[in-house]
Amino acid sequence: MQILISFGVVFLLVNGARSIEEEDVVNLPNVTFEYSFKQYSGYLNANNAGTWKFFYWLMESQRNPLTDPLLLWLNGGPGCSSLLGAFTELGPFYMNRDSSSLYENIFAWNKVELIMEFEFPSKIFDVHS
Repeated sequence: MQILISFGVVFLLVNGARSIEEEDVVNLPNVTFEYSFKQYSGYLNANNAGTWKFFYWLMESQRNPLTDPLLLWLNGGPGCSSLLGAFTELGPFYMNRDSSSLYENIFAWNKVELIMEFEFPSKIFDVHS
């Protein structure tokens, strides 16, 4: 039952985000390696009025995105973006020391699962309110 509820929550998050603003991420500047997995980013309404929005970035699994599990990454908080984890811990891209280019994280978690970086709370990257 818990798996079914978890799937339902993730389904609502992903489909809700698609109904707002979904973008295929087709190019990241200064990436120093070739990658083939798909990426999406967009905004999800955080209130009924649609005045607060959560930012998300979904990176597909490098193995099998149709059957691999989905990791919902929620670290961060006031003044600290969840994307920090994407670029310094678990994501497929690492920033070099001067942040001028991205290089491959050979231990990226999206080698075996989809990663959804989710900004929490909404005011961290809330450019739409």
